Amino acid sequence: MKSLTQSGKWGFLKISATALVFLVGVPQIGVASDPQYYEGTAALCAVSPNMFLPPETKGNNGILYVDDLIMVWQIKSADSELMNGTELMHASWKQTKSGTQFQSGELVMTPDVYVGTGAFEEKFKFKIDPAAPITGTYTGTGDLKGVSADYELTPNDGVFCEETFDWASACPTCMPFNPGGYNMSGWIYGLE
Repeated sequence: MKSLTQSGKWGFLKISATALVFLVGVPQIGVASDPQYYEGTAALCAVSPNMFLPPETKGNNGILYVDDLIMVWQIKSADSELMNGTELMHASWKQTKSGTQFQSGELVMTPDVYVGTGAFEEKFKFKIDPAAPITGTYTGTGDLKGVSADYELTPNDGVFCEETFDWASACPTCMPFNPGGYNMSGWIYGLE
């Protein structure tokens, strides 16, 4: 049996070839740049008509539900073209007997520059607390695969949907609803 110092005649070459690959490096494809910070806004533009129906009571615990809610948001940022687009949200709302409210569902945010080729998606669930920011992470699909964007939303009653924003393309059955929106900020990861 050979000791570590007696690796044999060709052992040095095997180790040297492996070391050479690591020293020279393997070409890196798609190396991401540093995260990019952005700030912007999210304005609610349209909602499905059932948004205005009274909630249903389900179960014996008096939990109130509204299912199949659709909301269309206009996302805008001067800091990143990826944060300019349309967010289509499908959600459910519930309120417990104690008054605690939750929202859950999924959304697709399509940046204007990636219409038809890529989007961000997220499945979400959060407790509705007007005093706390809403946070989440968009995950890229299609041409945005490998890109993600964190966001934090804080209420801003002065954020409104632009009149020229085409929310009806995202939800033809929705109706305009423009009560205000949120300030939005976060980091984008995985950009090349």
